[in-house]
Amino acid sequence: MCATMLAMDLGSDDELRMLRARAYGPSADIGNDPAALERLRALEELARAGSESPPDAAGGGAEPARVTTQAPTPPVEPIASADEDPLRGSPEAPETPAPRSRRLSRRIAAVWAISVVVAAAVAAAVTFAVASITPVSRDPDARQIATLRAEPGVDLPGDFFGLGVETVVFEFYGLTIVRTDGGVFSNGTGECLTVVATQDIDPDSPSINGPVYYGCRAGGFPATVQLDVDATTPSALRDRVAQGSALLFVLDGELVGVFSDEE
Repeated sequence: MCATMLAMDLGSDDELRMLRARAYGPSADIGNDPAALERLRALEELARAGSESPPDAAGGGAEPARVTTQAPTPPVEPIASADEDPLRGSPEAPETPAPRSRRLSRRIAAVWAISVVVAAAVAAAVTFAVASITPVSRDPDARQIATLRAEPGVDLPGDFFGLGVETVVFEFYGLTIVRTDGGVFSNGTGECLTVVATQDIDPDSPSINGPVYYGCRAGGFPATVQLDVDATTPSALRDRVAQGSALLFVLDGELVGVFSDEE
């Protein structure tokens, strides 16, 4: 007994208080230190052997709780008040963004998403428009072979197709081309071209004894007439243009352009 008390008098009492503070205090951490836990158990046994009521960690007379090998329950952190920032002072904790910044971020994300959808829709529409329109050549392999000017003194029937003061007559290798302001097959507006074989015109009769080719202006498109050169066309035309080819007559004011697809 004397040896035990002497051992406690030589500094073990201070060590016991320190170990008890680590075991029962607010910052208990002895559960992670097996050596300190074993030392606490030994000092507790010495204290019980020397006194029925050993001093506790705070120096009082209460009997200390029995120490077990189970790690003590971690202390509960105090709940921060409404005015305190629990992350303030922590170098690793990110700052909480302000509510306005979050709203702006969501708005920017929404605008970006809408712009992507709109851009995709526009691209799809342009792609569809380009893919659905196949380019078509207006006058493939056509070349101009003549320019016609008015021929005065040509006799025409009195009620020839739209005959009037604006009538102008052109001739081309056995063909008579007549420009009229409107015509019997038009809506009464715009210039028209009528092409017939000269030999089929009877000055004393409005009837034509052969084919009649006809076309009128429509908006910005000029009056045009096209025909095949075949056995029904005048021989003078077949001598000038190869049979089997095609001719296109285009009205241009006081002139008529003649185009051929003959190679």
